[in-house]
Amino acid sequence: MTRIPTVRPAVERLVTELLGTVDLAVDEDGDVAVRWDRVLLFIRPLDREPPRLRIECPMLHGVVPTPRILDEINRLDTQIPDGRMYWDDGQVVVATEVVAETTHRGELEGACRAIAGIADRFDARLREAVVGT
Repeated sequence: MTRIPTVRPAVERLVTELLGTVDLAVDEDGDVAVRWDRVLLFIRPLDREPPRLRIECPMLHGVVPTPRILDEINRLDTQIPDGRMYWDDGQVVVATEVVAETTHRGELEGACRAIAGIADRFDARLREAVVGT
């Protein structure tokens, strides 16, 4: 069984290979922050069986979970075939997961591209639902 401490170096190698950089922003939990197009993504190792990587993008911060915003999140979530959108502790997040042990550069790149695209595509609709503008 692969554990998270074993996965972290592999994640950092994959991200370094993907971005062509050695200056990664990695926090104490092993989350790697990645700037992709116009969004900030986090690649997070998850201690599951099998270990997984969550690629996520916090879209909006300080969001009160009103029925209107939760309905909009649920509606938009149905339009995401390979990921999900959810409210978590004051944030709207869009995310997907891949199996850590078998993930390769192309799969990670595809997941990052998909999540960044979803965040970019749905940003205005979410803001409208939250602030009504």
